[in-house]
Amino acid sequence: MTGQTTGAPNESTPVLEISNLVVAYGDVAAVRGVDFSLRDGRIAALLGPSGCGKTTLLRAIAGFERPSAGTIRLAGRTVCGRETWTEPEDRQVGMVFQNGALFPHLTVVGNVLYGVRGHADAHGRVREVLAQVGLEGLGERLPDQLSGGQQQRVALARALAPRPQIILLDEPFASLDASLRERVRHEVRSVLKASGITAILVTHDQEEALSFADEVAIMVEGKILQVGRPADIYHRPVSLEVANFVGSGQLLACRVSAGRFRSSLGTATCTAPDGPGLVFLRPEDLTLVRWLQGEGAAGTVSERRFFGHDVLDTVRLASGETIEVRSLSSTTVPVGSPVRLALRERTYRVFPVDPQI
Repeated sequence: MTGQTTGAPNESTPVLEISNLVVAYGDVAAVRGVDFSLRDGRIAALLGPSGCGKTTLLRAIAGFERPSAGTIRLAGRTVCGRETWTEPEDRQVGMVFQNGALFPHLTVVGNVLYGVRGHADAHGRVREVLAQVGLEGLGERLPDQLSGGQQQRVALARALAPRPQIILLDEPFASLDASLRERVRHEVRSVLKASGITAILVTHDQEEALSFADEVAIMVEGKILQVGRPADIYHRPVSLEVANFVGSGQLLACRVSAGRFRSSLGTATCTAPDGPGLVFLRPEDLTLVRWLQGEGAAGTVSERRFFGHDVLDTVRLASGETIEVRSLSSTTVPVGSPVRLALRERTYRVFPVDPQI
């Protein structure tokens, strides 16, 4: 598998299976040998920087892009392979786009009905999904009479109406303002989980991916580097590249012995072979201690950034090195205070270092 998988697998049947997929534009490969699978009822997030190929991969699953090589299977049926190609309308895939892509001249009912034209009891299905997304009573409104969050729920209802095998969401919350974005994505996740539908979210927003998905796939330069539960991606990255991409943190030299590392900031447990290494520390892995006795490194608070629910302090050590520490905003350590940094007790990710280098 191109991306290393972490966390306990779900034993249900895969709805999506991708094998050695390549999507190229001329001589440029946007998706490079991707392997990925997603099981029934799970929500995944494709997380990566702009231009890494995640939207191209989503479009290939939907049938909007024709891969150069590889296979795609949906619910056990090959929809893309060496001698197989299934058109988008025959794949049982629902799409929710960034701007919702609603028809401005159609009402809410008209937009949702568009996806089930010709189906038996289409109007009954429309009423069902509108209730599912919490839009009862708004069926006769036009899109411009709805809030941004309501428009996205209409788009979701339209995608759900034909009962697809999988729903693909292409940065659907990006156009919403910050105060609305978190609430809408929570509502959308709740609807998806209640319906039992399998879904993939494409995003470059790390907080969005970690809070929305059951599992996260990190994608960089057309390749999936790691797939795992959000906590595993964040706390147990398989490589320095993943560690540096997801969240903030810094590397500190250490030495590992018998399952513990020792560093200038103290000791803690880890999973790494004995020898020299680099421990990856998140700002929340450290605490500021006002008394100056004990294990750790002494320093001075040189800067404080306030974020409402938390603060980010920069501590300058005697060596001149700076370390960032995240704390609850109720913690009061004024700039200029002498402090000692202490490690929180947990199992850390240590990357071994070749002693010859």
